[in-house]
Amino acid sequence: MPEAAGLRSIAIVTCSTRPTRIGHLLSQHIISQLSSSLSSSGNDNKLQISSIDLASRPLPLYDEPGIPGHFPAADPTPYYAHAQARAWSAEIRKHSAFVFVTPQYNWGYPAAIKNAIDYLFHEWSGKPALVVSYGSHKGTKAALQLIEVCKGVRMKPLERSVGYSIIVNEVGSVREKGEFGVERKEAWRSEGSDAELVKEFQELVTMLQ
Repeated sequence: MPEAAGLRSIAIVTCSTRPTRIGHLLSQHIISQLSSSLSSSGNDNKLQISSIDLASRPLPLYDEPGIPGHFPAADPTPYYAHAQARAWSAEIRKHSAFVFVTPQYNWGYPAAIKNAIDYLFHEWSGKPALVVSYGSHKGTKAALQLIEVCKGVRMKPLERSVGYSIIVNEVGSVREKGEFGVERKEAWRSEGSDAELVKEFQELVTMLQ
């Protein structure tokens, strides 16, 4: 469905679906940072931050008989064969831009987000995107690959991604507490990750104006 008139949505997409993930907790941090950025820039009356968690929107490994790029661009949703694909199409059509929050698995991004992207075409096409990656080396290899995939469905991804460092031996504690600790958040500020996030997000917002 199209967005409500006068208010456009930027969706933060949590790309990890594994049971032991921490990506949804990083997404919470990112949503907080970006909501503050919208408020301070005076754009919160034009844009809203939304959340999409792939773990709560499971999709089978791509099983649609049709080719999404061949569907009518103006309204592709009814042309999908399966209800879950039609629901996914309707969800993505609601949003004007995306921030993908992805871990790095074996130098790449999770299969779940590739599958979710491949289900659709026109719903993504022409929309700006920012890739935020995380891992022990900030997930930069995964980010580069995901940017290329975004280009493949004709999105407009920012060339620069944002990386967040994750210390492996902290992960268990983070999951147990349900949030990142003060020291980790301070490290992100010191490393410049939060500042880079806000900078690139402002560029994303500019692309919507």
